[in-house]
Amino acid sequence: MYVRCPQCAQPAEILDRFTLGSTDGPLEHVKLQCSSGKHWYTPLSDDVELMHTSPSAEQLKAGQARRAA
Repeated sequence: MYVRCPQCAQPAEILDRFTLGSTDGPLEHVKLQCSSGKHWYTPLSDDVELMHTSPSAEQLKAGQARRAA
């Protein structure tokens, strides 16, 4: 799944989902990597819903090549 990078608005890939404890109970987070490779974020998963975008075929291929390397 891809969303918009919070810093540069390029597509960012969701690499992982995990739960962290808090004083209000567990909160789901995600790990994002910007397609530029320069930005990493771990926002709350609820915040990710606001950043949706659709990747191009080229962006999908680039992401697959990064993971294969």
